[in-house]
This record gives sequence, structure tokens and C-alpha cells, in this order.
Amino acid sequence: MAKRFNKVQRERVINWVSSVEKADEAKAGLIDMLHSDGYLWTDFISPSSEGSTCESKEVWDSWKDTIVKGMTEKRQAVYFADLNALDDDQSDLRAVVQRRVGARMGQLSTGLQKRQVEESEAGQILKLADKLVKSNNAILNKLEKTDPDSVDVDFNITEAIKVCKMLRDILQNKQLKIDF
Repeated sequence: MAKRFNKVQRERVINWVSSVEKADEAKAGLIDMLHSDGYLWTDFISPSSEGSTCESKEVWDSWKDTIVKGMTEKRQAVYFADLNALDDDQSDLRAVVQRRVGARMGQLSTGLQKRQVEESEAGQILKLADKLVKSNNAILNKLEKTDPDSVDVDFNITEAIKVCKMLRDILQNKQLKIDF
């Protein structure tokens, strides 16, 4: 039976895309505001984790509580409820809420990281270095699969493999030193 894309489906898709677009714009505006207010991407990493610049557990909890307040009343109720008062279904829902809170904190961190790290000169160079690693690995894989005696080329494949491996080792071992 052939499926037909009907008017109701079309309208739902339009509404969904519209809401996603609005959410994306709202998130971008929030990231811009947090960045201009001096927040770092590492402020949205748990203070119990290495690399976090979050001031305290209280600040961290405040951010999480604020995120939950943007959720449905049902989700807010299970998140803020006494753990001992929850039944199994409510405990399961609370676990879902906690995962979503973690995902939203991650989105804030990632958004700020892209804004802060990638806009810097060092961030741009690191991005290029990542591309270089991928390209080098692709070339190395092709060279290693090539029988040097089966192709007519103007360079030594064995030497090219050595150079690619040397470049790979330099980049993977972070031996690339850049002075700014």
C-alpha cells in the first residue's frame, strides 16, 4: 500500500520544524548572552570533574534546578520530590529528567566551547591539525595497501609511508608546538 503525505502530516512537520528553529535560535541567543557575560564552557562541567571551573556545588545545583524549571510540571514535581516518596514509575521518570538535565548542561558547555575555543587562533589551528591528522591517516592507509612495484610513480612509496607515520606520531603525541 502506497503511503501518501497528507495535509495533516505536512502541517505537523511544519509545526515541528518551526518549533525546532525557534528553540535553536533561543539556544544560540542564550549561548551569546552567557559568553558575553563571561561564562566559560568549563563552568558547565560538574565541579566534581577535572577541568571544571564551576564555582561550587551550590552554583552547579542552581543551574540544574533552573533547567528543570523549564520542563513540564510533572517532571519538575518528580525532580524536586523527596526520593523516598517516589514510586517506581516516578523514580524512572526522575532518572529521565536527570539525564535531560545533564544533556542540557552539556549543550550549554558544548555551545560555549565552540564559541570560545574555535573562534580563537589556537582553536582554529587545532581544528586544522585535526583535519591534517584525518587526511594523513587516509593517505597512509592508501599507501600501506599499495604494492610499490605495481604502480608507476615518481616517488618512493616506502619513504612516503615513513613520512606519513612520522607526521602521525608528531600530531598524535601533541609534539606540535605553536607559539603565539
